[in-house]
Amino acid sequence: GAEGRMSTNPMTFAAPAAGDDEPMIMDFATTASAEGKIRVARDKGVSIPEGQILDKDGRPSVDPNDLYAGGVMLPFGAHKGYGFLLMAEILASNLTGAVEPEIPISRLGVFAFAIDPDAFGDGKAYHEATSATFGRMRDTRPAEGFSEVLIPGDVERRSRAEVRAAGIELPEATWNDLLATAERAGLGREEIARVAGLA
Repeated sequence: GAEGRMSTNPMTFAAPAAGDDEPMIMDFATTASAEGKIRVARDKGVSIPEGQILDKDGRPSVDPNDLYAGGVMLPFGAHKGYGFLLMAEILASNLTGAVEPEIPISRLGVFAFAIDPDAFGDGKAYHEATSATFGRMRDTRPAEGFSEVLIPGDVERRSRAEVRAAGIELPEATWNDLLATAERAGLGREEIARVAGLA
C-alpha cells in the first residue's frame, strides 16, 4: 500500500539459557527500519538505504524527510514482513482491546506471552539445550568478511558496555530537540547539562 495504516509494530523474543550464559534477546521493528533510525538519519542530514520508505505520493525514497512529510514506512521482507506486522497488530491491538475500528491508528497495545520451560517437562534440560544451541551457533565458521557468528542480543550487550565507557554521541539536531523539550518541562540549561553529565 502507498498509505500508512500501522506503526512499526515491534516484536520481541527472549530465551534464557543455563547458568551464566547470556539470554538470546531479539527486539525488532516489523518495518524495514525502526522509525528512530530514520529520525537519526534525518537529524544527521544523511540518506537512508533504499527499500525503507515511500514518499507521500507512494514512490520509493531515500530522503528521511519524506517520511515526515506524509510518507510511509515499508515492512521488512516484503509480503512476509507485512504478515508479521499484521500479526503484531492483531495480538497487541485487537486481542488486547487497544484498537478502535473508527480510528485509523490504534492506541498503544502490548501483548506478552511467557512459557515456563518446566511446563514441558525438565526445565534444566531446556536451559542446557539452549546454551548448547547458542554455543553451536557461535562456533559456526564465519562467512567471508566476518570474524564471528553472534546470536541476537550479543551486539547490544557489547554496545551497552561501550556506551557505559564512552557515552552517547548525539546529532546536534537531536540534542537541540532534547534541550527544547527539557526547557518546556521547566528545566534550565545548567540543570540539563548536570543531568547529562556535562557539568
